[in-house]
Amino acid sequence: MKIARIMVFGIVVLMLSVIGGCSGSKDVGPEKTPFIGGENGMIMSFISGAPPEEIFDDSQSPFGIMIKLKNMGEDDVETTDGYVEVIGINAKDFNKGSQADLKTNIPDDIERAKKTFEGKVLDGGSAIAEFTDLMYTPDIAGNKEARIRASTCYNYKTRATSLICVKKDLLKNMNTKEICEVSGKKTIHNSGGPIHITNFEQAPMGNDKIQLTIDIDHVGETNDMFYKLGTDCDDTPTNMDRFKVFLKVTSDVDGEKAECSGITGGTDLSEGYITLYNKEPRRIVCTLDVSSVDSVYEDSFDVELDYRYEQFIEKTLLIKDVSGET
Repeated sequence: MKIARIMVFGIVVLMLSVIGGCSGSKDVGPEKTPFIGGENGMIMSFISGAPPEEIFDDSQSPFGIMIKLKNMGEDDVETTDGYVEVIGINAKDFNKGSQADLKTNIPDDIERAKKTFEGKVLDGGSAIAEFTDLMYTPDIAGNKEARIRASTCYNYKTRATSLICVKKDLLKNMNTKEICEVSGKKTIHNSGGPIHITNFEQAPMGNDKIQLTIDIDHVGETNDMFYKLGTDCDDTPTNMDRFKVFLKVTSDVDGEKAECSGITGGTDLSEGYITLYNKEPRRIVCTLDVSSVDSVYEDSFDVELDYRYEQFIEKTLLIKDVSGET
């Protein structure tokens, strides 16, 4: 009897684990979502020893600076998309003719991270920007420190997608359970990148129009900046290209494009620039005409966010007075 009870108990445990496994697997696998996601575009790091921890003055210590760029997000970066620059030091003190010698294009095309149809994540590519033949030329009296900042500025894109409920006579049978719901929050998926759509809601606007509320936010590092696509990364307060993102609704309903408020500079009302003043979230409202619809279904709603992104890393370099060495 004791053995029988143990066997029955084991069978029950096994059945419960199978049931639990089945119930927990609904729409949770990585293959169920369109993107890898994440809040990074590229990340930066200094290659070890470049720059070194310390050097000597009076042209006694040639060295180089090497910056690794790793694409963690889901947009390709081409060599023509941006640049890397070393700032915070006087170029002439470090054996260079001008600041232009401390600025270079992104050295190679850097592929985005990708997700296969099975949900497997493929890492993004990387490249190394290098500044050579550096040395500190002045003869100083006593040691000093220099703060080296490496900055990168590049174009990037976030893609976002959700499902909206499309139906004829939006206000009819609103309280009944149909294929989908015409009112409420919708799940939004963002590709890996530092600017996201963080909230997405749908509501009927009369019988034949859908209102879509879109919240856009900077989710990257606090010190990072973003600008109008293709411009220089200039963080001076007078630069009118700061905090700008180009929004484009790429989907339609039966050929009808979205019409969005508060955007400028596009070819129509489905696209244009928005400003996230001081990196604060921005809400955009769009409408879609569904008067031609004759059924009820869920349709994809796709948005692209394009921007110029800037980030930096720093390292302190100790410059030693070579005359003080014995």
